[in-house]
Amino acid sequence: MMEFVNHFFTTGKLKLGVNNSFITLIPKVRNPVKMKDYHPISLVDRLYKIVAKIFVNRIKVVIGDVVGNNQFAFVKGRQLIDAVLVANELIDLIKKEKTEGLILKVDFEKAYDYINWGFLDFIMAKMGFHEKWRGWIHECISTVHMSILVNGSPSKNFRMRRRPSPRVLRVFQSMSALKINFAKSSLTGIDMELEVMEEWANLVGCGRDSLPTSYLGLPLGVNHRSQQLWRPVIQKVQNRLVGWQSKLLSMGGKITLMRYNLSSTWRLEMVRISDFGWIIGLKMVVEKRCFQEFTPWRKTNAKLSKSSGNGKTGVGSGMLSSGGIFSNGNKSSTTLSTR
Repeated sequence: MMEFVNHFFTTGKLKLGVNNSFITLIPKVRNPVKMKDYHPISLVDRLYKIVAKIFVNRIKVVIGDVVGNNQFAFVKGRQLIDAVLVANELIDLIKKEKTEGLILKVDFEKAYDYINWGFLDFIMAKMGFHEKWRGWIHECISTVHMSILVNGSPSKNFRMRRRPSPRVLRVFQSMSALKINFAKSSLTGIDMELEVMEEWANLVGCGRDSLPTSYLGLPLGVNHRSQQLWRPVIQKVQNRLVGWQSKLLSMGGKITLMRYNLSSTWRLEMVRISDFGWIIGLKMVVEKRCFQEFTPWRKTNAKLSKSSGNGKTGVGSGMLSSGGIFSNGNKSSTTLSTR
C-alpha cells in the first residue's frame, strides 16, 4: 500500500486497474418506475480512496482561501442545513410583510461526464494551485474506466467523454458544462396568482411547485407546529425497526439497532428543531410512537422499563438519552434545548 502511494505521488501516474469503478443503481423510492427513481452509486477501488483521502487532508489547509464566504458546503463550521434555515427565514419575512414572492429552485445536472475538466484545471491555476497538484488531479479524473452492474454482473468497460455536451446553454453552461435539469427545477410562488405562476413556469420551461415543499431534503415553508411534519419521520423509524432481523436479535442487539437507526434518521431532524428553536419533547414522541405503541417493539420497551425498577425508563428514557442522541451534553436531559 505504501509503495502504491509513493509511486503515485512520485510519478503522477495511477497503476492500471486502480481507477476502475462499478456503477449500480439504488432505488430512491419503494416502487421505482422511472430512471429518476434510481440513484447511481459508484463503487471505487480502495487504493483510489486512499489517494482521494490524502487529497482531502491536504486541501483542508487552504480550503478557506479558495471557497467563498457565501458557500455553505465544504466550509468548517457550516452545514447545508444553513441554506434551509436562510430560505425559511426569507419565506417567513415575505409572509409577515404580506408581499408577493417567487422562489426559483434550479437543479444542475452534475453528471460526471458533463464536467469540462479543462475548465476545472483553468480555475485551479487561477487559484494558484501548483502544476504538480493539478497533474495529480488530472490523472485521477482522466483515467476513469467504468462498468455498469446489470443484475449483479459488470458490463464492458467504458470511459467518460473528454468533451462536454455541445448543447449547453448560456455562458456558465458553455464554460463549466453544467446543464440545468429543468425536470427537477421549479418555480414556487408566495401569495401569487396561479395563472401568473403557470405562465412564468411555462416561460422558463420548468415545473410549478407550492408551499410547503422540500429543499435539500428538509421542509420549506412548513408549519413547524403541525403534527403532519413528524409523520414521515416517525414512519421512517418504524420501517427501519420492523425488519425480520430485529426478531432474531438479542436485547443488546436490538438496542444497538435502535440506537444506530435513530441516530442516522433523527440527526438532521434534531438539528432542524434546535436551529429553529422548536420546543418539543422529541424523546417522548419517539418513545411513545415508535416503542410503546409500535407492536414489534412493545416487549423490548417493557423489559427495559421493568429492569429500571421505577417503571419510567423505557427505550426512549433510558437508551436514547444515554446514547447522546437527545442528551445534548447532559445524559439526564429529556427534551431538546433551544437557542
